[in-house]
Amino acid sequence: MQETKVKKDNFLKQTELSLKKAINKMLKGGKTPTFISKPEEIFSQYKLNKILILRHDRIGDVLVTIPTLKILREKLPNVRIDIVLSEKNAGVSPSLEPYVNNVLIYKKDVKSVVLLRSELRHEKYDLLIDPFDNVSTTSSLLISMTKARLTLGIDKDNRNLYDYTVPLLNKNKYHIVDRIAQILIPFGIDPTKQKKQLNYNLKDYEEKKARALIGDKKNTFRVGVILTGSTDAKFWGITNNVKFINSVDEQYNDTEFVVFATREMEDKLELIKERTNAKIAPFVDTVHDYAMLLSTCDMILTPDTSAVHFAAAFKIPAIALYKVVPGHSAGLPWTPYGTPFKAIQTSKGSLKDIQLDDVVNAFRELHSEIAIRHN
Repeated sequence: MQETKVKKDNFLKQTELSLKKAINKMLKGGKTPTFISKPEEIFSQYKLNKILILRHDRIGDVLVTIPTLKILREKLPNVRIDIVLSEKNAGVSPSLEPYVNNVLIYKKDVKSVVLLRSELRHEKYDLLIDPFDNVSTTSSLLISMTKARLTLGIDKDNRNLYDYTVPLLNKNKYHIVDRIAQILIPFGIDPTKQKKQLNYNLKDYEEKKARALIGDKKNTFRVGVILTGSTDAKFWGITNNVKFINSVDEQYNDTEFVVFATREMEDKLELIKERTNAKIAPFVDTVHDYAMLLSTCDMILTPDTSAVHFAAAFKIPAIALYKVVPGHSAGLPWTPYGTPFKAIQTSKGSLKDIQLDDVVNAFRELHSEIAIRHN
């Protein structure tokens, strides 16, 4: 039965990939883009009133784009900047309020796509910016739907969809934040000379709400433990988390723990609560509320990349656990940008192969850094 399911899943995956290749071929485009490798005011010759940015993927992808959006908004204070998000990442739209005028949501059902197509074409955007540094079938579709006067993207296999392209930095050498910032080059901005710190703006009442929900700290350092990521492979395991919490608890008297997970993992949370002194974070209904709660932590242990970027945005040191696939097209792991962190990797089957001692040692090093800053 299991073998049959695996074969079916493989067949569906191959069918999906074949369909995507066919769509990409259909949307390949026939343009010969102008390649811009050095900062130059390319768009000063055009009157840009409306810009559309595509970011219809995951939560982390939005967060790592915020530094570029901030710089772009400072450059173009009077230009309307809209952004397309997806149902998966629309929850972090409050973080974009200082930088964009309107948020549009891409949904995969036919009716929603037709309505979005009509809305995009009605707006008659002067420039569409695609910050993806990998080929996206959905991006290709949205570019075709929008019919913007000009298009800008990172140089890759679908380059013939763009009027202008910028260099694709080596994915194995450069952080994703720096790779996305390349789209600033045609605006006469040298991305290497810009401060590209992530940020996530919370209002005063939201910070108070977070403290009320999660409770006041009982100790000097609050460690937020994120139980899992988007897949089972991003779960370090109950035993590992319990041993980590108890080990640190025995060695340090200035630390407390709050464990974060979804309602679907309530049974696992109860086991951790029974076996440790950790507190369970309250369940919330929005990603924004989740971010608010994370902001109360002084350190984060996470297998989830969205929490990695929230940590960077809130300037919270992080221990990040990664399952690395050698030769994967994504390149470097998406580590916290511009904030202290320890990255622990495994190339084996799952995160459960990461050794407890490695994580405890990473905590010890980060704890020392935090203690020095506090003093």
